[in-house]
Amino acid sequence: MVASNFVKRLSFLAHDLRTFQSNNHANDRLSASVAPHNIGPPYLTEQEALEALETPLQKFHSINNPKYNSSEEKLGTFLDKGLREVLHKRHMKNGNKPDFVLCTSHDLAPLLQAALGLERGFDDAKEFKRSYKAWSKRC
Repeated sequence: MVASNFVKRLSFLAHDLRTFQSNNHANDRLSASVAPHNIGPPYLTEQEALEALETPLQKFHSINNPKYNSSEEKLGTFLDKGLREVLHKRHMKNGNKPDFVLCTSHDLAPLLQAALGLERGFDDAKEFKRSYKAWSKRC
């Protein structure tokens, strides 16, 4: 079982990915990250990040949304595959021109949110806001 604190910090990452344009602190945290998919410091230690990317989605879902029908697909594989699909669709839409960008708030954030089994509006809950505020002060 994946520790709930571990998942909570990944949900903070999902929130930052969605809100970085209007949240300067989130933007700073994401800009400082050099980890694949931003899964690493300051959200997780390097060791935790490696573990997260190798964790089957169902481990996350059992904490956040036990009813979610999940697979043994690993987080890193899920995110890589999802982003490849986005890139392919954009490439086809733009007539094979490579003049497009990926958007963390519109492309990566929804993938991470789905991977973690987080419901829409997860970051509107009082408990999330309280813990996010406390965590962000420590970063």
